[in-house]
This record gives sequence, structure tokens and C-alpha cells, in this order.
Amino acid sequence: MSKELVHSLKIMMANTYAHLIQTQGFHWNVEGKEFFDLHGFFGDVYEVLFETIDIFAERIRALDAYPPSSLGQITAMNTMDEDHSDVRVSSKMVEIFLKNNHILVTQAKELCHLCEKHGDLVTQDLIIAFIYKLEKFAWMAHSSMK
Repeated sequence: MSKELVHSLKIMMANTYAHLIQTQGFHWNVEGKEFFDLHGFFGDVYEVLFETIDIFAERIRALDAYPPSSLGQITAMNTMDEDHSDVRVSSKMVEIFLKNNHILVTQAKELCHLCEKHGDLVTQDLIIAFIYKLEKFAWMAHSSMK
């Protein structure tokens, strides 16, 4: 299998981890009138992200490579700006969530093209399923801001 494809999948996994950690922090720290809705939303999102990370790791192993498996490796591979631990305003949390969610969608679409280039339909299918989930989260988050 292509080293380029595996490397891109590892980066996708690391960025998904960063998004998970940030989203979990928002789940813990959200306050205000939207608390119940956003607490539940962020909780649902980080559970899906956690499941997806496991799927990515297992796919990397199926491609005869090793996924990043330490905080140091994940941090080194992460390309997202995820340090917003001081954010307490719910609308700002949603704004940051949407920005990083969009970054993941863009990266996932690029990875789909790479999968197609290398004829890896299985990985492409996994990534397409992830894009569907990310776009659904974006729709829900946008709708909460109206």
C-alpha cells in the first residue's frame, strides 16, 4: 500500500483525536442557556469521533502499518489549531467546533481522492462515511446558532 496514503490516514487520525479532545472539553465546560443542548451535542460528537479513531487505527493496521499510539506521536502529527481550553462562551465553542470540523471535512475529501488514486476503495468508503457524519454535525451546529 502507498506510504503517502497511510501517512495521510495517520494525519487524519491525529487531527480527529485533536478534534475529539477539544470537543470533549467543550462538552465538559459549556455554560449558559444552551448548556443542555450543547452538552448533549458535544457528547454525541466526541463519542462518534472516538469510534472513528478506532476504525482509522484498525484500517492503518490492515494496511500493514502502525497508527500513532501515544500523545507525543498524535501531537506531532496533528495539523489543527486545537488549543482553546479557555473558551467558555457557548457560541464561540460552536464557532471553533465548526471551523475545525470544516478542516476535517476538507482533509477527508483530499484523502478520498488519494484513496481513489491508489485504488483503495475500503479506506475511501470509511472516509466517505466519516464525511457524512462530519457534515451532519456541521448542519446540526449551524442550526443551533439560528
